[in-house]
Amino acid sequence: MTDFLPSLASILIIFLVLTNIFLIYLLKKLLFESEHDFLTGVYRREYFYKIISRISNDYSVLLIDINGLKQVNDKYGHLAGDKLIMDTASLLQNFVRSQSKERKSDFVVRWGGDEFLIVLNGCSNHGGKLVLNRLLEHVEKYNHKKPELKKIKFSVGLSSSDLITTENTFEDVLQKADEEMY
Repeated sequence: MTDFLPSLASILIIFLVLTNIFLIYLLKKLLFESEHDFLTGVYRREYFYKIISRISNDYSVLLIDINGLKQVNDKYGHLAGDKLIMDTASLLQNFVRSQSKERKSDFVVRWGGDEFLIVLNGCSNHGGKLVLNRLLEHVEKYNHKKPELKKIKFSVGLSSSDLITTENTFEDVLQKADEEMY
């Protein structure tokens, strides 16, 4: 009987350790899901508003709106539309990561159904234009390899905190980017 107790205690300890590991995994998964869009894996708009205070006073935003999503949904179905959204998010995320040597604090947010936001932290309007040009070149190279149906097309608006003369709120910068898109 005494030999049985240490093995029971060992089993109980192993069970508790495994339970804790599983709970930590679940917590990390829940945290990730609360911060990231489930379809694209980029930051969620709601999470962005939680971290907005980490953005420097000098920043630019690229507001991106996928062109033709409704037509893709109508003609090929919503799964094809979701694929277009995922491919666009992946393209934008890969672009931002490719800039990481120079621009480590930039990030992508899924802003709405077919809208994304790239936040260029510590970036003036002049720097934002340079990044925008590199993004457009990146998209052109991506699309060059793709058949027409798989090409990514979007409208983009650029605005920067250094262009806004009012209180310089994020909403003012975003509104300006939205106006620049059209």
